[in-house]
Amino acid sequence: MIEKIELLESKDGYKVIKVSKGGVSFNIGSLYNEKREIEAFLKSIGSMTNEDNYIVFGLGFLNHIKELIENKSCGSKILVVECSPESIELLIENADEEVKRIIRNKDLFITSEEDQVNFFLRNYVNVSNLGRLKVLPYSGYGRYFKKEI
Repeated sequence: MIEKIELLESKDGYKVIKVSKGGVSFNIGSLYNEKREIEAFLKSIGSMTNEDNYIVFGLGFLNHIKELIENKSCGSKILVVECSPESIELLIENADEEVKRIIRNKDLFITSEEDQVNFFLRNYVNVSNLGRLKVLPYSGYGRYFKKEI
């Protein structure tokens, strides 16, 4: 259960979400060098093709998703699974025009609901592209939400 959630700014000017959960505080992103964190995330994806679809665990403030959208192939779809509905609410409450534009992207799906994950899998993952599905956590997200994932 999320005890506290807040929006901070990294030393390199990005918005980063800080979460307190189970008596532990952690950031989704880096307070020191978020740009490097985003670059490491993109590097972990490897080469990108038209057949790729992405499931990303961890919403953060969409810094990494913005870069993924800009670098992916035009037919690729992205599902962002955020285990904390509070993080989605915080993002929406603090969204500027750029974040709103990202949220409205036709290839992006953001959810904390299992039925929406199932919808994405049924509609965008099939036998021909299953091997090109890339599932990635962002910035240690899997470590803090392992049970939920």
